[in-house]
Amino acid sequence: MSLCQFCGFVYIFLTSFFYGRVRGGILYDNNPNYHALFMTYGLVFFNGEALLAYRFLRNDPKALSKLIHGTCHLLAIGMWSAALAQIVHFKNVNKYQHVYSFHSWFGIAIMAAYIIQFLFGLFNYGLPGVPLEIRAALMPYHRAVGMILFICSVAQALIGNISYSPMNPETCSHYLDCPSHMELIFNFSLVSLILYAILVVVLVSKKSWAREHTPDEIKTE
Repeated sequence: MSLCQFCGFVYIFLTSFFYGRVRGGILYDNNPNYHALFMTYGLVFFNGEALLAYRFLRNDPKALSKLIHGTCHLLAIGMWSAALAQIVHFKNVNKYQHVYSFHSWFGIAIMAAYIIQFLFGLFNYGLPGVPLEIRAALMPYHRAVGMILFICSVAQALIGNISYSPMNPETCSHYLDCPSHMELIFNFSLVSLILYAILVVVLVSKKSWAREHTPDEIKTE
């Protein structure tokens, strides 16, 4: 768990550093750095942390795990919504075509599925009234879809980052020499992304690491 969190924070730090330096930094009108950074925060990091909420609080009340799980998903939705708004604005300002690439198609599909999955979880598990038998029957599907969305989000992040590769000298900052510094930062950020994703999948998939049943959970479920 500690290694997973370490890789996640390294990914966030390196990605923030990279996009804060290349092509003028985080600018709302003049480059897609804002979009890339906030998509990273939302679809990858907070999405992954939402899945881990039921792993790093194994012996605490389930209500706390649910709260953290839902909060992380809300933060993720807020982040990628801001990123989506920025890229639409950026393309409008610069007269670029919308929804033209596979990256945009895949991203829209992921975000639409993410909203559906969030609403399904909210109404089925976050609010009272749904019979426990139905909750239990639907839980495997909810978990599977959540895992698939996380893996697709990681793939989408890799596609987006690689398409923005700093191999072109114009993407390099004058503060650092691109071949010896920024390229390494970029590469290590993607390595940390892949490691974080693998560890999240392993932690969430392993049943022996699932949270323990607490008194509040036994009482309500």
